Amino acid sequence: MIDRTWHKTACNLCYVNCGIEVAVDGEGQAARITKIRGDADNPKSAGYLCNKAQGIVSYVHHRDRLTTPLKRRADGTFEAISWESAISEIAARLRQVTSHAGGARASRSMAAAVRAIMPAVPMPPHSCAISARVTCLMH
Repeated sequence: MIDRTWHKTACNLCYVNCGIEVAVDGEGQAARITKIRGDADNPKSAGYLCNKAQGIVSYVHHRDRLTTPLKRRADGTFEAISWESAISEIAARLRQVTSHAGGARASRSMAAAVRAIMPAVPMPPHSCAISARVTCLMH
């Protein structure tokens, strides 16, 4: 018999954050998300589940899903680094951007700050839910 529990949460694949229910089979390290359904009790989404949310199980368990930060090497390849190192390096680069652009200007325009740091923090193609969705459709 499968040990399944349902958990109410919110989808984070877009800005709407619809209410969803996630079925988790197993416990501890063996636990896996196996089903997603809309949360009928959620006043905002009222049980609605879009196409992206329907793919959450495949996003979470996709073989190409990143599970650790990757840092680009000088030769263009990537190496796995710790979360602590990634956060520290990103924070240092954000400090550089804000000192160059001016902290007030950067804080008024988050989009400008993000555009400024993205070339310095390149990401491999499988870095977000949307690209994972494309990846899942391709395989």
